[in-house]
Amino acid sequence: MGTTIRIACLVILAGLLLTPFCACSQGSLSGFYVLIKSNKNCPNRLSSHDGTKTYCLPKEPVITESDFESVSEVRYDSLLRLKYILLNLTSNGLKSLKFLTQRLPDSKLALVIDDEVAGVFDNVDKNIARSIPISGGVNAPEVQWIHDRLKKVKP
Repeated sequence: MGTTIRIACLVILAGLLLTPFCACSQGSLSGFYVLIKSNKNCPNRLSSHDGTKTYCLPKEPVITESDFESVSEVRYDSLLRLKYILLNLTSNGLKSLKFLTQRLPDSKLALVIDDEVAGVFDNVDKNIARSIPISGGVNAPEVQWIHDRLKKVKP
């Protein structure tokens, strides 16, 4: 009888200790997700950063934030009149991106940060490199918003 009570107490204690970890994993992970064209029975519906669009995404990213190696400072291109940053992938992130572009050449990728779709990228660029440019207009606040959040992830 005493053993049964101790086991029950251990199970309850383990449940209490693991509860905070379970709550953290309920949101969407930051990373790149393949856009799902059909909105029917969508497993993971997220809004754009500005709230104007809703996207259907899988539950897990194809490239996670652990595959983000670094992010550049915000730069300005005076010729094209835009602000941009470069998101550098790890070698594993680059392998995943290459595999994805070979297997799903017409797919689009959504960059998710803090449970919001920060941007959508057409997956048609054949010049795949470790650095992914993320750009916007001169007065677009999104580039700075993305930079600030990615900088928290990787220095």
